[in-house]
Amino acid sequence: MSRILRRREICAMTTLSKTTLYARIKEGSFPKAIQLGPKAVGWREDEVLAWMTGQPRKGEPPAGSASPIDATPPTAPAPTAITAADCCRTQTADSSDPSEPADEAELLADLGLTEDLPDAEYFAKASQIVESCQQDVAAINARVAEHYARERDALRQRLRESEERLSRIEFAQSEKQRQWYSLIEGAVGSDVGRWLQLVQALLEAGDTRSAMAVYIDPPPSIRRALESSAAGNQVPPDMLTEPLFSAG
Repeated sequence: MSRILRRREICAMTTLSKTTLYARIKEGSFPKAIQLGPKAVGWREDEVLAWMTGQPRKGEPPAGSASPIDATPPTAPAPTAITAADCCRTQTADSSDPSEPADEAELLADLGLTEDLPDAEYFAKASQIVESCQQDVAAINARVAEHYARERDALRQRLRESEERLSRIEFAQSEKQRQWYSLIEGAVGSDVGRWLQLVQALLEAGDTRSAMAVYIDPPPSIRRALESSAAGNQVPPDMLTEPLFSAG
């Protein structure tokens, strides 16, 4: 009984690529495939060997072609009888598109899951493969989770360090502001007039930034003094406008 060959064996024997093989099958210049299952096809070894024997060698003219010496046209081959089994095989093979390789069936065959296995052995082997795949997926998920855990811990550490730096900066800023207020209060006390004179003196000295800081953010003693209407009246209206700091 002739052995059934799969697509990979055919390509290895004939040195045809997968694309060339299916193209020849489609054009009818290669033996018909036999349906082995819902998504599996094969070829009879004797038919493939006969096809290979009839192929011309490299440098030789194709079989049946006329040579320069003998130009006698070849006689047409006698028609062969077609049996019912051949018709059934042809219909079965044509039912699956040969241009679509049965990759799923070949994958199962590569894993050792062939249709000739008993059901118990088939399902036992399939269960082992599924369990092995599940273990691989679990191991990959564990590595991914470990990676993200390290990334998360590193981000949390960077966040803590950033918060600590921010806290130190805020403390230094508040301490500097406290010293600034203490310096101004030591110079003007709660006298709004002297505070305005200080602002004016800074402007005349060209230190616009310091003048803006003293004017816009006065110390608490000046703020309390400005809350009273009497002290507020001491501030000239033109000094409370923005053009005061337009210069520089």
